[in-house]
Amino acid sequence: MNRLLFIIFTIIFLLLLNSDYIPILGNITQKCYANPKISFELNGNSYKYRGNYLQKGLMMTYDGKSLVGGALGFGVPVIREKGQHYFSSKGAILDSDYSMAKNFLIDTKMYKDNNDEWKFAKCDKLVGSITVKYTILNNRIRILADLSAIGIDYDDVVMYNEQSGNSFPVYMGSSLSYINNQNFGWSTINNNCSEMFLDDVGYFLTDNKNIGFGVPCRNGAKLVRSRSDSGYYNHSGLHLVVTNGSKMFYYTIYYETPQNSTKNWWEAIEKSHPLSKSKGK
Repeated sequence: MNRLLFIIFTIIFLLLLNSDYIPILGNITQKCYANPKISFELNGNSYKYRGNYLQKGLMMTYDGKSLVGGALGFGVPVIREKGQHYFSSKGAILDSDYSMAKNFLIDTKMYKDNNDEWKFAKCDKLVGSITVKYTILNNRIRILADLSAIGIDYDDVVMYNEQSGNSFPVYMGSSLSYINNQNFGWSTINNNCSEMFLDDVGYFLTDNKNIGFGVPCRNGAKLVRSRSDSGYYNHSGLHLVVTNGSKMFYYTIYYETPQNSTKNWWEAIEKSHPLSKSKGK
């Protein structure tokens, strides 16, 4: 048996040598410091989420304090098909030329029961796998999701981008007006981001507004927002919904540091999207 396992692992290792990514074996945590105060962590652990254990994406830390709470983190893929949502409970950290990379094994479904309540169940077989690459830069994170290895005829993929609702209680739209401590379900910011408008950017901030994160529209996706500061689903989220047909999906998350002002952050958005403008102007 030991010899057989050795042969199997050797074959897998040799195959991976010819691929772009080599999984890091073992339960490890990757950490990338964006500046002395802000860091992002990624690992292969399963975390409790709505009564189930699921994989998380990038988890934001400020001055040594985790800001993710019960949320899923940045850059987490969820497949939707005929009213069911498929999540990942297993993942592998990958070594690559990017800052960080992770393979999400989609193996858990969330569905509504006869009482119209959401429940989780393990899938009979693997639905697919999605590899997500994270490149962390000075004030933004570039995320690339490989959607080519999904094994079902799905409706869309939602790229979850969320941190704790307690950590980020303030929502800001492009008018620079603030909405404080308000919970809201999934609401559309832009239904089809074929063209980037500054009116179509969502942004969440901390209470003192010295740090936050924002997601602009990108590549024909739908941009939605959601927030809750209570119960098992404590989160502030800006999610991108990608319809079936895309093999690769790329987008950017902007994050603000205490050294940057909201105005400077907005100017960075404008520079990165040359076609961006406000509607009606």
